[in-house]
Amino acid sequence: MEKEIEILIQYAQADSFKRLHLFLQFPDLRGAFQEIERKDLAAQTAASSKQYSKEKCSRLLSLFSRIIEIKRLKNSEWIARAEICSKLGLRRS
Repeated sequence: MEKEIEILIQYAQADSFKRLHLFLQFPDLRGAFQEIERKDLAAQTAASSKQYSKEKCSRLLSLFSRIIEIKRLKNSEWIARAEICSKLGLRRS
């Protein structure tokens, strides 16, 4: 039992070539090896999804920042026009 645990630890820490070697060498442990593979795949998928979400949020924040910047520019343009009109004694219709 202790040797099996050591083999499973080796498998979990191994690269793909070493994993293949262990998979072929120990047919009795293949079910446990497959469970390790499933857990690794789930962890990779979760990490990938998290990274995608961060990138998506970053793009949305950039877009919102740009929209706010455009609104500020438009507001300052309207303020400048209003000031010019008030200096000239004109009113907006």
